[in-house]
Amino acid sequence: MIQEPNIPQGASPFILVLDPDPLMGAATVDLLEIGGFAAVSASRLDEAAQLLRQHHGQLRLILLAINNANETGLARYTYLKSHFAHIALICVTPTRINRLKYMFGLEPEAPLLHLRTPYQAEALWAAVRQALAANA
Repeated sequence: MIQEPNIPQGASPFILVLDPDPLMGAATVDLLEIGGFAAVSASRLDEAAQLLRQHHGQLRLILLAINNANETGLARYTYLKSHFAHIALICVTPTRINRLKYMFGLEPEAPLLHLRTPYQAEALWAAVRQALAANA
């Protein structure tokens, strides 16, 4: 069952963290909140999709954790990009961006927002600000 997030009215931009590890998702939400961002996490794609539908217009960015560039990561990326293309998406992964693009079937020059793990808090906050500004 999906726990309803506490999204304050007018809280925008709001960020969804999709991480298969609930503890890592919660830690990322905490880090985002320290940086001044409002965020919620989901550990499954169906949870994320439900949150995105319920809070249409408030959720402006998805942080997609991809632990390794495999079929699950590709399936999540493809689903989110095809159903929620209007929402900015950052792939958070230890995989190098060129390898990730190859695995996703993207051309080398194709745009892909990417944050390589491990990262420092300032790098996360900068990537989020950049993604939100590009998608404003």
